[in-house]
Amino acid sequence: MVFVVALATLAATPNLAAPGFQCAGIEPALCDAYLEHFVGTLTSNGVKVTTKNDMAQVLGVERQKQLMGCTSDSSSCLAELAGALGVAQLLSGSVAKTESGYVSTLKLIDSQTGEPKWTATTRVDTEKELFAFFEERAVALAGQLVPPSGSPTVVKWIPAMVGGALVLVGAVLLATAYDQAARLRRFITDGTPVLAGAPTTAEAIRNTANTGRRAEFIGWIGISVGGAAIASSVLWALLAPSSPVTAAVIPTPHGATLGLTLELP
Repeated sequence: MVFVVALATLAATPNLAAPGFQCAGIEPALCDAYLEHFVGTLTSNGVKVTTKNDMAQVLGVERQKQLMGCTSDSSSCLAELAGALGVAQLLSGSVAKTESGYVSTLKLIDSQTGEPKWTATTRVDTEKELFAFFEERAVALAGQLVPPSGSPTVVKWIPAMVGGALVLVGAVLLATAYDQAARLRRFITDGTPVLAGAPTTAEAIRNTANTGRRAEFIGWIGISVGGAAIASSVLWALLAPSSPVTAAVIPTPHGATLGLTLELP
């Protein structure tokens, strides 16, 4: 659990700022609707977006109006806006309505350099096609910004980490079991006390034997489960992310039976 929490903390959600779209031949309210549609699709795909409504609360209305004119050519302006919002990238877009349809360009701009890191452009005939373009591009952009949730490289080795710990604990318990057995053998062979400095009674022999048996049983279980976890990590890393690996350990009177189920790609 500690490993999972630590890794989840490292996987930060991408954070962008969207000052607004620049529209030509389109009502401001409709222009805002285009932006909200694009931002909403990004958000639903795991990208956090600071919109101009959020900016008004952070920057104040007057300063927001001044910074809303930032373009890819004004890097100092972009840097100031991004610094105030705590983001490294800004999302800008333009939509123009023409006699034959709509023309739109989307850009993801590096706030420090002012250079576009991602662009998408289209010319469509209808507003329905324009909305479809926003949805498709938002999903594509989110796919580049958000790491795949299926099986990140480090997460694949979490079972191996846990398995290694279980194998270590199992080995210690087995060592304890063998030590208890060795004490009993020495007592039978030459009368060496089971417990140093204490007389060997029937109760001491029973306790030593029971402790050894329990330690051996739990030790083999730990090694079996740990080995299964390590094997699962190896198979997970080698196989396709979509190929599930299931491990099952069934205790037996003399140890445990290990089973692995997997679906080959």
